[in-house]
Amino acid sequence: VAGKKAMGISAFRQAGVYLQTAIRFIEEANGGLDIAWVKHPDFCVNIHQAYAESLSCCGEFDDMHKILDKIFQCTTCKEGRMNAYATLVDAYGARDKFVEAFGTGFRALA
Repeated sequence: VAGKKAMGISAFRQAGVYLQTAIRFIEEANGGLDIAWVKHPDFCVNIHQAYAESLSCCGEFDDMHKILDKIFQCTTCKEGRMNAYATLVDAYGARDKFVEAFGTGFRALA
């Protein structure tokens, strides 16, 4: 909740701290992140997606890619994957990497 509220007021770095803490908490509470993805897939997708967005807003694109890769690896949920692709397309667009943005968009639709 704190992470989403911080994002709502454009406090992206602080949001990232809150969201990263939430990811660590769910990892510890479930005996590992892979187990957490099995037990709480919707929560894991949402928290990772929000964290990736906060990283993107802070220009931390390498870390954002790592988080999005985790989403792509761990979820088969179409909505979760589409949101992750949208974040990736937005990040490419923000960096004027339009060829990559279009390619990612096409992969998302395939």
